[in-house]
Amino acid sequence: MKIDAGISADMSRVAGEATRKEAMGYDGLRLSELNHDPFLPLTIAAEHTTSI
Repeated sequence: MKIDAGISADMSRVAGEATRKEAMGYDGLRLSELNHDPFLPLTIAAEHTTSI
């Protein structure tokens, strides 16, 4: 089973949150598309992780 975790859209926190979630064993990240484009924060998260 794969488990995803939500992260904040706050650009200053994305890298740290993604790194922590990966260390905790999560398989993927998700971000809501409410008031912004989700692709830039998720790209930053991918840049700072190896398996997510």
